[in-house]
Amino acid sequence: MEIFDLLTKRFGERFSKNLTTHQSPNICYNSPIWVEPTKKCTDCAATKFRQDLPFWVNGISKDFMVIAQDAGKGEEHDKLNSVFSIHRAYYEYDSYISEWKHRKYYEYLNTLMPLENFLEHTYFTDLIKCAFSTSRELKVEQCPCRFDILTEIQNVKPKFVFLIGSKATNTLKNIFSERSVSYNPSREDIVFLINKKQTLKISAGTYQYPGIENIQFISVPQLGQNRFSNTGFENMKNEIVKNIQPLILSGL
Repeated sequence: MEIFDLLTKRFGERFSKNLTTHQSPNICYNSPIWVEPTKKCTDCAATKFRQDLPFWVNGISKDFMVIAQDAGKGEEHDKLNSVFSIHRAYYEYDSYISEWKHRKYYEYLNTLMPLENFLEHTYFTDLIKCAFSTSRELKVEQCPCRFDILTEIQNVKPKFVFLIGSKATNTLKNIFSERSVSYNPSREDIVFLINKKQTLKISAGTYQYPGIENIQFISVPQLGQNRFSNTGFENMKNEIVKNIQPLILSGL
């Protein structure tokens, strides 16, 4: 399968040796094989920085896809980690949500994807596979893996793609622009207050690119930097329930 060749190239043996093939291939996070990040991609200078592996359960085809900009910060290490450390929410739920940041993200994601056991319906990935933003010198355009996301989307075949944060949103728009594909809004932006001084927005649209023409791309804020007040977080959830959940539920 094309996507597994691609992920093996980017992540090396840490991906391939933790790959299990029961009914459908997925990464074995619940009983990881600890291996050094060997034979990973060396196509750009970002390779020395941290990677977070994609996360999914069972088959690769999903209703939802969640895309963050890039992995966390810092140098590479041998830890088997996933985007948002989300594998922990599936395999060690109580421990995961005991941390405030994780609890908030879990609540947020479940509002965006209002299904029971939503993790089983979602493929999580980073747009850039290494933490290139650790370095202020590296630019997205220097990371060849930026085009991997198009292959991932075509293989996962989601109905909805959530772009977490403006960086992921703008980077994906630029990637499509490099392929001469423009963004087509599906609705007016939803603007809401997150604290006394700042507003953020949620937007939705499509790209006419082979194999993904009917996918809704929904851009949503990142929760980082503690910029949300409690009221602001509830404001955002209310807007999602009112304006985004009907779109999602009607499309499933």
